[in-house]
Amino acid sequence: MDQRLYGWNGLRAVSGLHGVLQAINESMEMLTDDEKASLQIELANYYSKFATKPTEDEAIIKASGQYLCESLPDDFQDMDEDDLWQWIEDNACETYESMDGKYIFDLIDGAARHLVL
Repeated sequence: MDQRLYGWNGLRAVSGLHGVLQAINESMEMLTDDEKASLQIELANYYSKFATKPTEDEAIIKASGQYLCESLPDDFQDMDEDDLWQWIEDNACETYESMDGKYIFDLIDGAARHLVL
């Protein structure tokens, strides 16, 4: 393989994880210490996005955006149940505005479970 493909800019152009790993292995000796450090930081930042799963509450808040015009507030767990159902009904997207707040919350909860699995 042409080693010119695996310079610092070439690493970004290689598609697929296998290709990236192969490119890294073949070109590490060609990189300066600064380029190696920069690459490590970039890879760490990229993989940190996938390293943690959201908490159950974070997942519910995120999933609520699919059903509500405004996502659930951070303190939704502290709300009285009836107040929560009413808040959900008041903030339901047009598609869900005729539905009961408890039913919409069940939809939100179901979507949130996919985020934390």
